[in-house]
This record gives sequence, C-alpha cells and structure tokens, in this order.
Amino acid sequence: MKKEEILEKSRAEKKDEGVEFALEKGRLYGITGMTLLYLALLVFNRIYEQNNSSLFAMYWTYLAFEMFGRYRVRKNKNSLAVGIVSILMAAGFLVSHIIMVVR
Repeated sequence: MKKEEILEKSRAEKKDEGVEFALEKGRLYGITGMTLLYLALLVFNRIYEQNNSSLFAMYWTYLAFEMFGRYRVRKNKNSLAVGIVSILMAAGFLVSHIIMVVR
C-alpha cells in the first residue's frame, strides 16, 4: 500500500488521533483524581469511625461499568467476569449502606 492510499484510508475513518489522545488523557486524570479522593475519604472515615459502604458501592460500580465497556469493545471474557463480580460487590455494599442508614 502506498503512502497516499494509507493517508486516504486514515482520512476516511474520520478519527482524529489528537482528539482520541486528549480524551484518553482526560479520562486518566479523572480516574486518578477520583481515586485519590476515594482514598482520602476512606482514611478520613476510618479515623472518625464512619462507615465506608457508600464509597465502596460507588467505586465497585465505577469498576463494573469500566469493565463492561471494555468487554463491549474487546470481547475479553476476563473483563466481563470482573464486571459481573464488581456489580455484585457494588450491590452488596449499596444494600449494606441502605440498611445502616435506615436502621
């Protein structure tokens, strides 16, 4: 394949690698920031003897949807398995949080 054919094929895909790169970087910074806040809240709650069920539910939910998204794109069965386990963990922690609040 010649250089011009490769360039033409790339243009036809209408994907901008710069935009894709920026989106991926943004996602990485967002996940890093969320993880740091999550850890800080875990430590804070531990110091003040607060329950962390809601934090665990949120983080497991994030992981589940991340894995389901990867599975949809890559069809990797490990991603599907981790997604299923994660959503079950999230549901368990959510139920635990609700029970503790309603009590």
